[in-house]
Amino acid sequence: MPIPTRANAQLAFPSTFEIETTGSDDVTILGKCFADGAIVPRGEIFGITSADCPTVIAWDRQRTHLWCFHAARDSLFDRKYILEGTKSREHCSVVAATVDAMQQQGVRSSDMYLHVCCGIRTGFLHPPSHVLYGTYNTALLEACEAYGAITDYATSEIDLFLVIRGQAVELGVPASNISVDCIDTFRDTDGKGHFLWASSRCEKRKHLRNLVLVYHRS
Repeated sequence: MPIPTRANAQLAFPSTFEIETTGSDDVTILGKCFADGAIVPRGEIFGITSADCPTVIAWDRQRTHLWCFHAARDSLFDRKYILEGTKSREHCSVVAATVDAMQQQGVRSSDMYLHVCCGIRTGFLHPPSHVLYGTYNTALLEACEAYGAITDYATSEIDLFLVIRGQAVELGVPASNISVDCIDTFRDTDGKGHFLWASSRCEKRKHLRNLVLVYHRS
């Protein structure tokens, strides 16, 4: 389980992690690593906690390689780059980092598949008039526009799935190889009107977290 709080667009390999705990049935939990994502060896489970940030699963046509990553807004956009035009990290986006890592494993972009899950789809607003973040929001909206990711110009609502898809397609992943689930962590409710997911955009749910587990079958 990597720690994604720094939204640094970095990926971890098994050797990067430290042992968190060893439980019964020979189950070892690895963690203590600040990264957005990790390669998932066969027979192992990737775990991530988030509140609105999508989790992305990436694999190749032969299902030999599996990567999972946390796709926060700041994992998808290098804040310094969109504000000043200067990169603050190796990859501006965790999508680019993952495509690069898979290419180094011999996987062509055209043979990559991505599935986006458990993220915010509506209510992710970035008004340019915001007192504190107006300058950044303006730059962010301009960057999102390139991917067709502004879903409501009146409220400055963006969709991170469209950003992820746009960045992946830009790097050669076929749009037909990219899918998304039906979850909206901000808006989904049960039959009684109770919210189903943790959401950092909701005061009552912002301190909760959603746990996403991805198992790479042996």
